Amino acid sequence: MQWSDVSGISFIVGVAVFFFLILYVQSKRQNRLREQLEVLAREMGWSEVRSSIFFGLRVEGTWNGYQAGIRRLPPQKGAPERIVTNIRVQTPARIIITRRQRGVFAGRPLTLFGPPLVEFPLYSQFWIRADEITLADRLMHSSAAATLDRILQSRYDFLRMAGDQLLVQRATTRSADEAARLAREELELLRAVIDALALRP
Repeated sequence: MQWSDVSGISFIVGVAVFFFLILYVQSKRQNRLREQLEVLAREMGWSEVRSSIFFGLRVEGTWNGYQAGIRRLPPQKGAPERIVTNIRVQTPARIIITRRQRGVFAGRPLTLFGPPLVEFPLYSQFWIRADEITLADRLMHSSAAATLDRILQSRYDFLRMAGDQLLVQRATTRSADEAARLAREELELLRAVIDALALRP
């Protein structure tokens, strides 16, 4: 066997070991996050807690009669990893809230599809879209407004109420502890929104 053959085999083995280590580390992290999210769900009073790792990590359960879930969305081209928490509710109207950003991508959101923009001078840091301005006004004058201001920061973060879903998404790092902390904050926000708008399962 020539030296070039040995070098080629060593390179292939090295690459295989490298990718195996990456997959091993990712699997360990995903299992750690799954365990943390399951513990969080039970601490928040969920019942029938179950999890799945197919097509992305997901933890689901029932909270006070509401169907609830937490998902981890992997990084994509142009978008970081995200944590999405949703609760199924009877939504009386559509509301979408994002934070206004500075820079190239800081323009007004497209409103050709979806609810129109509404203005609240006291909350000019947000883009707020709503079918019913009275409902949005009620939300922004509730205790949920302070939580919205605290946790919606990046251009990937948003609160959305539409169809039968109340949902919040936030960008996160690859840290399992960070992702679990964001999920807890998202659940607290959704609970505040449900209380403010008296939403039903």
